Amino acid sequence: MKFGRTQRSALNFISSFGLTAVTFATAMISSRLVLSKIGDERFGAFRSLFELFGYLNLFDAGLSASLRPLLAQSISQNQPQRLHRILRLARYSYRAGMSIAILIGLIFTGCIVFVIPVSNQNQLDLKIASLIFTLGLINIWFGPIRTICESLQQSFLLNLSLIVQSLCITFTTMFTCTYFPTWGISAQALSVVLWVFFFNLVIKMVVARLDHEILRPSISEPLDQDESLHDLFRNSRDSFILMLAGRASLQSNSLILGLFAGQTDVTKLYATQRLFDVIQSQLFAVGNASWAALAEIFHQNRLDLFRTRVTQLVRLILVMAVSTVVPVVCFNEIFVALWVGADRYGGLLLSVLLAANTFALAFTVFSTWCLTGTGHLNAIIRMTIVTTIFDIIATLVFTRILGLIGPILGSCSAFYLCSLPWHARLLSSQFQISRKDLIKSVAAPLLMAPPYAFLIILLKQVVHVDHWFSLALIMTGPILIYLIAAILFVLDKQDRQILLKRFGFAN
Repeated sequence: MKFGRTQRSALNFISSFGLTAVTFATAMISSRLVLSKIGDERFGAFRSLFELFGYLNLFDAGLSASLRPLLAQSISQNQPQRLHRILRLARYSYRAGMSIAILIGLIFTGCIVFVIPVSNQNQLDLKIASLIFTLGLINIWFGPIRTICESLQQSFLLNLSLIVQSLCITFTTMFTCTYFPTWGISAQALSVVLWVFFFNLVIKMVVARLDHEILRPSISEPLDQDESLHDLFRNSRDSFILMLAGRASLQSNSLILGLFAGQTDVTKLYATQRLFDVIQSQLFAVGNASWAALAEIFHQNRLDLFRTRVTQLVRLILVMAVSTVVPVVCFNEIFVALWVGADRYGGLLLSVLLAANTFALAFTVFSTWCLTGTGHLNAIIRMTIVTTIFDIIATLVFTRILGLIGPILGSCSAFYLCSLPWHARLLSSQFQISRKDLIKSVAAPLLMAPPYAFLIILLKQVVHVDHWFSLALIMTGPILIYLIAAILFVLDKQDRQILLKRFGFAN
């Protein structure tokens, strides 16, 4: 069945929202059961191992980021021969990346108990899980297939497969951890690897049915005939460096915390930051949905409009961040207590630091999309590397001294002392967006934050929350009040339209 562009866009958006909802719901359900069966140390060890092998999947992510625009251009311009040459080169590149990743994975497995310390009784389980994840790196080979699906504007097929995949992983994980709790780390790893491999095979068959000619190899043209193919290597290198630095900065907290404080604290960190992760994904979606249009305006040399749009979106992102983050800080302890138990809450200070990071990360990610989408990738590589080094050093020092809050305090220091000022300077130098304009765009939402927080604190004192329904009700009410106030007094007409579209109240 063929879908038009509008239908595909609608399906992509709906399926993306559905994926977020299902992922959050399944994580909520499975985490509670799995924790009760396997304990905090095994659960924390799995989270740390999952983060560690996430680095090796950067081989896939870096290549995909470079392959995507080349495939999209060839498909849109109906250039089948060039498309086949790109795919041939991509297959060789992905195989090489997969081989390197598996080799590094085997090295990780040999020393995994030193990287992720666990008690003696869990060491064999951890080693087996590491070996399973190493074998699972064969999924990198499917990278070109997934990228083809995106280039054909069929992302909703990927999202639908990920939704079913998430459900399958959740069911299998709960089943295996219930009946084999002493093998909880490897049971979770096996569930992830097997279902990811299965659904990659499904996507390959679906793409073949969409356009069988795309997957048919062509050997009639030399690989180096098209100069633009060299962009795959150059852009892959830059994308890999950028993603590696970003992951080292933002997604090494569990590894560092587990190394210094133990895997039980990793579980506390995971539980405390769960709602903030969901908020971040929604804030990122605003920028992700806007950067392509911003890039088009920029390349049309409509710079005044471009600058206006950037400041509008910065203000809108901050409004959405304040409206959701403040209630989460106030009610996060109750959320964690209802979910996995009060003893796994990391404390108010940790929640406040996570909130501060959410604000900073939302702005820096949006700024990064603006810069990379307009061809300024090189401008942010040095900044990202410097910020990452700052972050890792601060995280190591603070975690060694303070324990649980150390990783988040380290990231917070890097954001506010290095990343935010540098991003503001880049927006000024590359697009002539003054810092004064940026400050004006965020002043009103920030000024509304203290009375908003005071209102929620008063509400918390007078309303007793002891179940999920009352928690949802008491958190949703203030969010709606703040958004209505922002729509009336802070946002302009275009901001209102974007916000209403985001929440499904406008076309």
